[in-house]
Amino acid sequence: MHADILNSCKQIRAANSNREVRRLLTDLLCQHMGWDNFAYVAHVPTRFVWKTHALMVTNYPVRWIFNYMRKGFYKIDPLANYCQSHNLGMVWTTDLKDWANYCSKTKEIVAMARREGWIGGVAIPIPAVPCRGTFALLTRQPLAAIEDTLETALLLGPAIGLHIHDALLSICLNSKYSVLERGSLYLTDLEKDILQLTAEGMPGKQVAAQLGISMKAVERHLEKVRLRLKAPNRAK
Repeated sequence: MHADILNSCKQIRAANSNREVRRLLTDLLCQHMGWDNFAYVAHVPTRFVWKTHALMVTNYPVRWIFNYMRKGFYKIDPLANYCQSHNLGMVWTTDLKDWANYCSKTKEIVAMARREGWIGGVAIPIPAVPCRGTFALLTRQPLAAIEDTLETALLLGPAIGLHIHDALLSICLNSKYSVLERGSLYLTDLEKDILQLTAEGMPGKQVAAQLGISMKAVERHLEKVRLRLKAPNRAK
């Protein structure tokens, strides 16, 4: 089974469209691993002002997605919130007793999931770059009957999720940005700090002192970014 998962991950990473990723995941997660539904979601911030892009692939029923988006449940989704602040996955159920201390909207999400027939599943944080993702697997079977499936998902889910993330990110960038833009989307934190301070008019020596690096390092990073952005000079 592990060999099948490895082969599927390679195929997912090489996929050229969201539809292809969805087909491969349906085969891997539903046909081979026994899950009923899955979803992967991440919000990617770019270095272009005011732009973010959502990475998403799922086989949730359309009616579920429509109601979920229409009611704004994505703003308070407890599984997404969990994945944004934890490193290890968790098993969850649609038993309302487990959500007694949560807000009414969260309880409404859980109740809607239970009406769909889902008993529960796993939520797996995916600490990808440049953003974290939420990988959810849902089942209609009693959780006590699929303990091995739950353990396998918690163990292998992060690796599968990283392949999903990179595949969706590559598809997104290839469809939305030119080659030049793709090369300049993601600057390191240090490069951003150097550019910001330089743009504010701070001399190189002062930038170096502010960031705790050498003057030569400042010059080296600025030149590297200039070449990456294909700018003719530093002012540009």
